[in-house]
Amino acid sequence: MKSNIDMAKHEEGEEKVKTNQNSENINVPISVMQEKIRGFCEKLLKNEPEFDVENTMDYLVSYLHDCHRILYSAFSNHIYQYYQEHSSDNAAQAVGTMLSHIEKLISYAQTTEYKTKMQESKNKTDYEDASKAVIKIWDHINLAQQQYTMLKMSDTEYKQKIDERLTPFQKELNSQLLTMIGIFTALAFLLFGGISSLENLFANAAMPMLKFMVVGSIWAFCLLNLLYIFLLCVGKMANLSAGAMQDDSTVFQKYAIVWWSDFILGAIMSLSLWAYYLQKNDSHQWFDNIFLEHSSIFTLILIFAIGKLGYKLLKATKK
Repeated sequence: MKSNIDMAKHEEGEEKVKTNQNSENINVPISVMQEKIRGFCEKLLKNEPEFDVENTMDYLVSYLHDCHRILYSAFSNHIYQYYQEHSSDNAAQAVGTMLSHIEKLISYAQTTEYKTKMQESKNKTDYEDASKAVIKIWDHINLAQQQYTMLKMSDTEYKQKIDERLTPFQKELNSQLLTMIGIFTALAFLLFGGISSLENLFANAAMPMLKFMVVGSIWAFCLLNLLYIFLLCVGKMANLSAGAMQDDSTVFQKYAIVWWSDFILGAIMSLSLWAYYLQKNDSHQWFDNIFLEHSSIFTLILIFAIGKLGYKLLKATKK
């Protein structure tokens, strides 16, 4: 049942009820007031055939005559207790019944019958206060229902809501944990495998230093590039950028450390190969004589070529 309730019309009702008959001594215990409010709520909870509008309104008038004020907290406690003792659907239906019956009381307070009773009664003020207080009761029960519905959760509901929020993060965390384990496992194989191969190089004491530098440069070149490729793949899986620059940068600018590492290793390998070739001058004498006679020039040319390549790489990696 819906009713057009004018809140502004009854705005001063609550204060008037509270301050009514201030000259009198109110000696009604709080427990008695709460019990009367509980009895009023029980009347509002009755089913449609059993609900008596006139009797319920008279009960409220009698309450105001004896107690002179409304204990709104008692209404809230009654609503909360009903939700705790019954299922949510049953409690919501019961509160809906209470609100519907209160709307009937509001409509009844505007009838000629009620106004006639008020005029004939010796306690006219109590009837006036009841007609104004009933709208506040309707408003407070609505508020109590909303507060309980929005704020109260059972342990099961709370656990369910937490689980719903944590489950996606838990799955993502497990996935990332497995990814990290796989990454560190692969990284360990890569590094320890590379160190083991380098140990085999050192084990050959008869290998010339220049040859060792050439082989070591090739080993370092392969290992570092494998490591960079591995980190790049990890960054792709983790949705992270492996480059140090923005997306609009060139490949030299984004991966400058890779290019500089390869350049340094390439320079060491080139110089070592050239020196190793000069050392092995006992074959192809006619070709070797040309390089040996002008070894200083060819060395300077090689250094210049390396320097020129480094300069170009420097320009390419600068933004």
